[in-house]
Amino acid sequence: MGKIKLLIQFIIIVPAFVISSQQTDYKSINGHIIAIDFETVSFATIISVKTKLGTISSENGGFFIRVSQTDTLKISSIGFKTKHIAVAELNKEKNYIILTREVYQLSDINIMGFTKWEEFKQEIIHKKLKPLEQKVLVIKGLPDPFTILTPNTQLPSNPISLIYELFKKEAVIKRKQKRWNRIYVKSWQEYHK
Repeated sequence: MGKIKLLIQFIIIVPAFVISSQQTDYKSINGHIIAIDFETVSFATIISVKTKLGTISSENGGFFIRVSQTDTLKISSIGFKTKHIAVAELNKEKNYIILTREVYQLSDINIMGFTKWEEFKQEIIHKKLKPLEQKVLVIKGLPDPFTILTPNTQLPSNPISLIYELFKKEAVIKRKQKRWNRIYVKSWQEYHK
């Protein structure tokens, strides 16, 4: 009888010990995500680096997460630099995590004002392109304006002029008519076989 009591006590105590030891490995953290100017950062992502699980901060920047004490949190939000913080450095409550804003460098933009459509069209047609812009205008399915020359014609001075020549109203109508003639002739020949 004494052995059975000892066995039952062992069965009850060991799982409780295991559960309590597992609970000490984890830490519940409450906090707020704020910007350097003390504005709240809404909907920032807080992710555990080890488990890849996480949460999102509320509208007022508040969050709650339960993670391992040896883990690291990765905090990110659009417009801010990503920050990594060790869980050991955080308290259980009232953590204020400050994110710094990300500055994006944009290239220069030239804005030109045209009062008439004709001015705009002429500017586009006669624009001199840089080599990078020329490569962009080589469109799949269209003739390469830098390598293809049609008989008895000269290549326009730039790719914009070539594209204009290919897609102006008269050229499009001519291509449609050519395609229709081919279909018509083929169907006529099949009909009379």
